[in-house]
Amino acid sequence: MVCVLPAQTSSASVAASLKPSASNQRLVIPELRDRAARDYCKWLESTVNDDTYKADFRKACEVTLAHYVDLELVSEDQDPEIFIEQGAKRGTARRFVRDIREWVAHVGTDMPQKEYHQDRVED
Repeated sequence: MVCVLPAQTSSASVAASLKPSASNQRLVIPELRDRAARDYCKWLESTVNDDTYKADFRKACEVTLAHYVDLELVSEDQDPEIFIEQGAKRGTARRFVRDIREWVAHVGTDMPQKEYHQDRVED
């Protein structure tokens, strides 16, 4: 008598399937990397009213610029921990990482938010 057991999945493959991932398609931002980070921060700030929340978005932007982790890399990694470790609030850090593709789609439209358009960084 021969007993055949079903194949077991490795814990690594299970863990990989649980990790949230961005689109497999590489994100391309048609703007200078440092300017894109600043413009993205301004856009995020335009989505909230609270000055403390806005300051936290600026903190995440400063971390991005200080560590030369451009938005394409942040989007690829999908890991908010670098921002949390540098003092950003967890929710702000998660949103900073998560909303990059939304911003790219937004700036690709002909109708940017009025406040974002007015405050756009002009280096």
